[in-house]
Amino acid sequence: MVEHNLAKVGVAGSTPVSRSILFIFSLLVFGAFSYSDTIELKDRYTLRNNCITPETFGLKGHNNCLKRLPKERFRWQIPVYEIKTLLEKEGHRVRLPKSGIITFERSFIGRYPALEKEVAGKFRRHYPAIEIKSITVKPTGLKYSAFEFSKKCTLRLSEGALGRNHGTFVVKCGKKNHFFQFRIDAQLGVYKANHQIKKDRIIDLNSLRYENIPLVRMHDTPVTDLSGGRYMARQIIPADKIITARMVAPIPAVKKDERVLCIYQEGNVRIEFEATALQNGYMGNSVTVKKSDGKSIRGVVTGEKKVEIR
Repeated sequence: MVEHNLAKVGVAGSTPVSRSILFIFSLLVFGAFSYSDTIELKDRYTLRNNCITPETFGLKGHNNCLKRLPKERFRWQIPVYEIKTLLEKEGHRVRLPKSGIITFERSFIGRYPALEKEVAGKFRRHYPAIEIKSITVKPTGLKYSAFEFSKKCTLRLSEGALGRNHGTFVVKCGKKNHFFQFRIDAQLGVYKANHQIKKDRIIDLNSLRYENIPLVRMHDTPVTDLSGGRYMARQIIPADKIITARMVAPIPAVKKDERVLCIYQEGNVRIEFEATALQNGYMGNSVTVKKSDGKSIRGVVTGEKKVEIR
């Protein structure tokens, strides 16, 4: 049987409650397809190949290629705004990292044990109190995948690279240069100032504390042996600062305003007298001293509190 009664004007074809439920359901369904969770961009990502996909950023099942990268490289650096634009075109919301550059590295299975050992040795010589947990070395291009480190090769790692937990270095084999990158996970033993240390003050262990810190970025080499009061502050050292080589200097053999023994010798004639040093001086330095009569003369530091007049 077919009902031929037309719907009356102003009368709903279904109940208001059912229509409301349908409307809310449609909003939820279509809203889920229109918006995704916000992507927290990081400074560094690892790729399985040379293609950046939404899956790279943790979106499972989204493997369409957003950007294809040159195959001959293992590492790429791309501005954040470019990645942000690519993801927003796909309908994803993005939260930016602090850095303006995102680094992408292709996963690499190969190992270079000889190179890793050489890099570790460089760091141990630079930081006597270092504790290395791991070192990884990767080539900068595909052409180095079968590289072998031989006795004819030398590794060049700059002092700037030694101050970071990752970087690049050069291996010179004959006339050819090969470029690699490294990453190191290590702890450094350092001394920190307990309080402000004034300039020219002798540094003793009572004013310091020893800590182990992760190697991330060092602007100067930390001093690892401050025992025996052999150093003085070259500048004002703020509290909690790591004591580095630029901040300290060895205690001079002759100190400013200190009484020193002056020796003058000409043939068999030897004259000794005391004077006041007008400046700090290390072994072999030329310094000015003032005699008891007020006259100033020059001499060479030959020992602790000793100046030879020439």
